[in-house]
Amino acid sequence: MRRHAQSALYGARTLLAALPALVARHPRLMLALFGPARAEGLAGLARSYGVDARVRFFGELGHEQALAVIAASDLFVRPTLADGDALSLREALALGRRVVATEVGVRPQGAQLVRAGDALDLVRGIEEALERPAPTGSAASGAPEILAAYARSLRSKAA
Repeated sequence: MRRHAQSALYGARTLLAALPALVARHPRLMLALFGPARAEGLAGLARSYGVDARVRFFGELGHEQALAVIAASDLFVRPTLADGDALSLREALALGRRVVATEVGVRPQGAQLVRAGDALDLVRGIEEALERPAPTGSAASGAPEILAAYARSLRSKAA
């Protein structure tokens, strides 16, 4: 399972709170966090939940490195509290990864949706996603939706 964590907005607290229940059911589970977040704060939070041995902090990664981490994962989780149209979700689906994301912003078809800030619902969503077969990349590219979102954004800025 992989996840990008930048600030409280990205939902790392919710994800780490869900991790003990997930590890109990999946003893080999590991979590990779990447992004510009301060690893010390997240490491302390992981310790407080007793899951620090299950979390790896990669820091900021370039786009190609981030895609490599996602490609090496079984699951991509984006538990944000607020969001737009997250390209990372579409990239994860295109790479054939299962995706779990909060019901905020624009979400591509194929993403398992959960309530924002709800660790129990996140556990449920991850469990359901892991029970499904991984998606095929061609079915989840989402290029038309991405272009439509950019067009809406440009129109709103021009107005």
